[in-house]
Order: sequence, then structure tokens, then C-alpha cells
Amino acid sequence: MAEAEVVRVFIERVLGQIATQSDLIKKDNLAEGSVIEAVTVWGEEKKSEGGSTWSYSVDSLRCAVGADDPPEYWGELIETPTNPVSHLSRFPWMPNEVCAPQR
Repeated sequence: MAEAEVVRVFIERVLGQIATQSDLIKKDNLAEGSVIEAVTVWGEEKKSEGGSTWSYSVDSLRCAVGADDPPEYWGELIETPTNPVSHLSRFPWMPNEVCAPQR
């Protein structure tokens, strides 16, 4: 079997596992899977005369970075108003800042 075929089969198996576990969690919110974990997040829009703002909590999506995690692993969500690539001064795989953070 060619390497590309091995990768394709592996990805199909993982996606199948994700689909199966997602369906299980939809039916039973106390269920847990080996790939999928149910967590609670929320968002709330507060409207005013001047527009609206959002409050949200995604803390349950955060996870610690382990010593064995690959260097490109972000480990946490990056909260930036627009584009994380152009608005961050540091990336997990770079030992130094790209530039000084804008204040």
C-alpha cells in the first residue's frame, strides 16, 4: 500500500471515530469518547444603542501543553480580534518574538 493510501485510511478511521463519538455524545451528554470530549462554552451578545459587544467563556477548551507535545502545538486558543498570524508577536514554534507587541 502506498504511503498516501495509508494516510488516507488512517484519516478516514479517525474521522469515523469522531463521527461515532459525536453521535454518542449528542444522544447522551454524559458520554465520553477517546477523541471527543464534551465541554461547556457560552457566548452572550449585549446590545446597546451604540452597537453590541460579546461576552464569552471558552476556558473549558483550553488545555495544558505537555513536554511531549510537538512544538507546533498551540496548547490554547488564541484570542485576537482578527487574524492571529498578523496580530501575534510570538508563535509556539519560535523561541523569540517576531516583533515587539503593539500596545
